[in-house]
Amino acid sequence: MTKLQNESLVQAKPISIAKLIEKAKVFANESISQSTKKAYQADWRTFEKFCAQHGFTSIPAKGETVCLFVTERAETARVDTIVRSVCAIGKIHEWRGYDNPTRGNNLRTIMEGIKRKKYKPKDKAKPINLTLLKKMVQKADPSIIGIRDKTLLLVGWFGALRRSEIANLKIGDLSVTDQGAELTLLTPKGNQTGDECVTIPRIESILCPVASLEKWLSRYDYGPEYPLFPSFGLRGKKLWIPKDDTVHRPMCDRLVSEIVKKYVSFCGENPKRYSAHSLRRGLSSEAARLNVPQVYLQRHLRHKSAAMTSEYIDRQNAWTENPVTALGHALSLEERPLEEH
Repeated sequence: MTKLQNESLVQAKPISIAKLIEKAKVFANESISQSTKKAYQADWRTFEKFCAQHGFTSIPAKGETVCLFVTERAETARVDTIVRSVCAIGKIHEWRGYDNPTRGNNLRTIMEGIKRKKYKPKDKAKPINLTLLKKMVQKADPSIIGIRDKTLLLVGWFGALRRSEIANLKIGDLSVTDQGAELTLLTPKGNQTGDECVTIPRIESILCPVASLEKWLSRYDYGPEYPLFPSFGLRGKKLWIPKDDTVHRPMCDRLVSEIVKKYVSFCGENPKRYSAHSLRRGLSSEAARLNVPQVYLQRHLRHKSAAMTSEYIDRQNAWTENPVTALGHALSLEERPLEEH
């Protein structure tokens, strides 16, 4: 009896080593986001220009060349820019099959010196607390632009969204139910290999972001492929796109910050102290103030570590969540009987 040949067991034609190498390079190239690649390309062009001016070979470069490059860059560039440039030089060498010239001890020592010499504390955006958020949304007028801005501020704050996440949202990324709203964030920061969901429950408040979303979508009822927050009304021009217009540009992330700054200034605050990141930091600080368990906050912020979540909690909580406060309370209890005597 003749055995039927199982097609699944037939060995495929082996792929050549050359093709495997090319495929590996493609996968390695996809491990980095497009924005990072763009930044690396700019850093690489700066490095090539430096090498051309001084007669050095840019690829394969020597470790000494990279040391001289970062020393020159330290005169004008910020520390994080120099660090990124070093990463770019190393990655591009590896992608092209050369040894990484950035792994030498000399470069490591120079970078440590640059960091010590040029260190500046991070200028963090001030968080928007609930009181300020309420004032900001009350400044939004009933026009189509005002409804969009109010919804953007509330969804950005209660969703603890980054400005790029707000700008990239499409109507199809949103699902509204009786419980609340669910947002699907496509390849967000920190998770380049999949989607993440943010749930925003309904709340009994004039600040309810879900109710604001429903009002916004009743005015802006387009298909799932359209941006949730389009860019009309740029820089105060009250322009509305007619429904038969097929051009609906998504909002750029910088416009998100401009909107935040505009409404902050309406409330008499200094807009330079705030940015789109103030929305995310605002929710973090208020949640910590109300003693929301950090594990809930970490999940909502989509942080991989509790240490990162702690950085988002405003310093004002350090006055209450402080060992000195607890010790002072204990001392006052011990000393009270002495005062009575």
